[in-house]
Amino acid sequence: MGNVHRLSPDVIKQIAAGEVIERPASAVKELIENAIDAGATDIDVYIRLGGKKYIKVVDNGSGILSEDVPLIFEKHTTSKIYAPEDLHSIITLGFRGEALNAIAYASRRVVLTTKHIDESVGSRVVVEDGKIKDLSMVARTDGTTVEIFDLFERLPARRKFLKSIGYETRKITEVVFRYIFAYPEKTFALYVDNKPKIVMLGKEPIDFYYAYTKRKPDDTRVLSVEQEQASGNMWLFFDSMNYQPFTFISINGRPVVSGSIYALVKAIIKDRYGSELPPSVVLWLWLPPHTIDPNIHPAKLEVDIKDKTLVKHLMLSMLNEKNDTDYTKYTDRNPQQVNEQKQISDITSRVNTISASNIKSSRHNPSVIKLFSPSEEQKQISEGSYEELPQIIDVIDNTFVVYRYKGQLKIADQHALMEGILFSVLWKQKDKYSQPLTMPWHYEVRDPKEVVEKLSMLGFEATVLSENTVAVRAVPSVLSLRIWNRELMGQLIADIDTSNISKDKIADVACKLSIKAGDRPSPQFLQTLIKIGEEYPEYRYDPHGRPAVIVLDTPLLEKIFKRK
Repeated sequence: MGNVHRLSPDVIKQIAAGEVIERPASAVKELIENAIDAGATDIDVYIRLGGKKYIKVVDNGSGILSEDVPLIFEKHTTSKIYAPEDLHSIITLGFRGEALNAIAYASRRVVLTTKHIDESVGSRVVVEDGKIKDLSMVARTDGTTVEIFDLFERLPARRKFLKSIGYETRKITEVVFRYIFAYPEKTFALYVDNKPKIVMLGKEPIDFYYAYTKRKPDDTRVLSVEQEQASGNMWLFFDSMNYQPFTFISINGRPVVSGSIYALVKAIIKDRYGSELPPSVVLWLWLPPHTIDPNIHPAKLEVDIKDKTLVKHLMLSMLNEKNDTDYTKYTDRNPQQVNEQKQISDITSRVNTISASNIKSSRHNPSVIKLFSPSEEQKQISEGSYEELPQIIDVIDNTFVVYRYKGQLKIADQHALMEGILFSVLWKQKDKYSQPLTMPWHYEVRDPKEVVEKLSMLGFEATVLSENTVAVRAVPSVLSLRIWNRELMGQLIADIDTSNISKDKIADVACKLSIKAGDRPSPQFLQTLIKIGEEYPEYRYDPHGRPAVIVLDTPLLEKIFKRK
């Protein structure tokens, strides 16, 4: 049975009315939100002529079931709410079921291709003049691609009110940055007229500031607070040359660009730091869903908070002097020197990985994400000392990876290699260093104190958040790559929450969490996996002692062909 359904009249009556597509930026916003709701970790946006002529949004999310595809362009069809009471606890960005219908109605042509993670074949639908013209099967990777041709061609009165190409491009750029700051763990890119406009080079706070302003700040502060039912994280950027500080706020993952919360945050920052040179602010708040109403604005740009005192308390708690972690003060040193000095201990232990800025991320596996700071390999590239990366030649039967590395031809069993890495990291504790997460991951467990102790034994840093919740704050540095994410962390916690830790149990967990024979991870995922195995040869054996990598060298070939 499909996931998409038509909303009932009772629900429709309670939804804020209004056209969701006002300009090209509105279409981009709705498609990005759909991608995020689908669990995408890589989201790429392409536009031409300010989005008037062409918009394409590509994601690596979970995709859409084939039986749901004919429904998604109908008005008020959604997979995110069912009953009126669901409107009081919304946890997704989209929920009204209007976006694709409004986009298709306003555009000359819309083409959507998608493949659900549980299906072997994808779907392609073509909508022209608001009506489905073609529906067919297609071969593609997991995820969804939406292409919009000639937005507002069918609504010339609306098209007439669009502004210049430059203005509409700036509006789209603002939207993309809004989600870049709301979801720093995800990777976004924007291409304007076939040229890269936004491509993130790292995941440290300073990298986000530079991407937005093209400057390094004088001072950066990272703040956080956690309470029983609410929490907050904040970045503050102090820049004596920036006379227009910015503010990005997201509440439960929803970017907020107006409203009383925005005014409250600005007032608190002004009171704390004065108005002469106020810092730029990036703020994330996590509040109980029932205390938030995102349905008060037609474009969902504003939310109503029932308990504004809670927000004020979170802000003041984060700005407390004892919590004010000043970790990048710049004196007479340049920003890059300070940043490198701060990371030097991590760099000496970090595995050389492949960063999203070096190799274009594939839209394959929604479980693969990039959360952490620029890798040592990225530094080598910038410094001109870049060493050879594994070069994948082929993948046989979606199991055996043929690759070349430093002049040698090798074959890896993708499952055995990942299983060996996870087992070595978790049980053998080969990796003694940890990498902090950009933001903590929260999980509900049966016994938080016991789970925290078990995670510590496995090399993770976690704290008890409440009587049934733990917060994971750091993971072994080898796992701070493309091979670990929130979902896998949750599976690990679920296993250790209900059983004792033993060698056999960890071997079983490592097997369960690893990619399987027949899976189709992205080339970047496989390249990272191989790189770890090359850096740490002991990882190239699974828990049973079987090798995961063989070298096709002359002695082996001579033996195979019976030359010796």
